Amino acid sequence: MGYYSTNDDYKLYYDTHGDRSNPPLVFLYDLGGKRRFFDRQVKEFAGDHYVIRWDYRAHGSADADFRQLNPEQLAEDLSVLFDDAGLGNNICVAASGLGAGILLAYIRAYGDSRLSRIVLMDETLKYLNIDGWTNGTMKDELEAVYYMREMSFGWEKFVPGLVEQMIGSENAASDEERKMISDAMLDNRNMRMMALMVGHLVQDLRDVPASVKVPVLVTYGRDGGETRADIAKAMAEQFANSSLADFKGGTMHYYLDAENFNKRLRTFLSEEGV
Repeated sequence: MGYYSTNDDYKLYYDTHGDRSNPPLVFLYDLGGKRRFFDRQVKEFAGDHYVIRWDYRAHGSADADFRQLNPEQLAEDLSVLFDDAGLGNNICVAASGLGAGILLAYIRAYGDSRLSRIVLMDETLKYLNIDGWTNGTMKDELEAVYYMREMSFGWEKFVPGLVEQMIGSENAASDEERKMISDAMLDNRNMRMMALMVGHLVQDLRDVPASVKVPVLVTYGRDGGETRADIAKAMAEQFANSSLADFKGGTMHYYLDAENFNKRLRTFLSEEGV
């Protein structure tokens, strides 16, 4: 574990857990997240997997320079991480939100030959419902503009609403969990989060599933409502070899319903051919 240098000399950080001879399992969080969001996965899987958690640009222990904050650059950073950590092939990556966007951008650039299987949590292939696409979270460019406008008023004002989406509508989090999530999200800088969000919003990843040969697990939080369920189902349908699972909570269901999520992930990791 420790820092590594990207191709443009950016310093990024990752930590590792478990024996490196075990199958690698990489976790990628959503915009504004922290490595600690996957504490419950580390506890579950470090005994028989080599678990890696990564801080990408503008997050956590990474360099704070305002440089190249877009999914394509972060996909290149992910490729360098695989090499620096000596992961070889047969890598499983479980990615949420922005992390899933980074992973899919990686597959577009490098293919899936180094991957064994992937998990996509609460993500869509295209956020804006334009050009005939109806499975995004925003109905058009105007809604995206208003979203970014709200974000521009300040990260500290934007975070409470974002945290509610992460937790979900049924108050799945305890007071302690809610505080941890909120404090972690507030430990970010507004302009850097905005730059990353813009890049994520304009991504169009609809061409990627056709090239994916490895098994895919798509998950979503039931507390996100009918729209999230429809998006997840549409996402799973795009991949040739996919399965779908739902859990308690919002976009952070892997933390709030960790016991059930971990059981399903373990099954997915052990399935033959899926």
